[in-house]
Amino acid sequence: MPIHYAEDAAPGTAILTLRGPLGWADYAALCAPLTALRDRCGPLRVIEVIESFAGFEDGLGERIETACDRGEAQALLAAISHVAIVSDIGWFCPVLSVSLSRGFALRSFALADLDSARAWMLSAGAPPNAGPAARMGRA
Repeated sequence: MPIHYAEDAAPGTAILTLRGPLGWADYAALCAPLTALRDRCGPLRVIEVIESFAGFEDGLGERIETACDRGEAQALLAAISHVAIVSDIGWFCPVLSVSLSRGFALRSFALADLDSARAWMLSAGAPPNAGPAARMGRA
């Protein structure tokens, strides 16, 4: 699998490491561990480490969109509060920043700054889409 899933020390934080092309099987395989993490910890924080990228499987965008339309992925996407994109691929971070902006905090880091991405996750406050009580630390 070109995507490796791991959990970081910060509660509710998943690290997804991408090496190569991304296909439907890779995407679908992430759903179970991410759902389990959400069920254990609540809001998800995701560190996406893109070491190499060789493109998307044909039709992947449509399959993901269909899964979202059927509600299969909506709850999982809605649970994401923070995303750190860690990559040295110059065009990747701006493209993902635009396509992933769904109401969560998003920052990009160079591969050499993976520790900074982890520190950001540890220090991150309430998600930007949280209500006033959560932002004030009362949720």
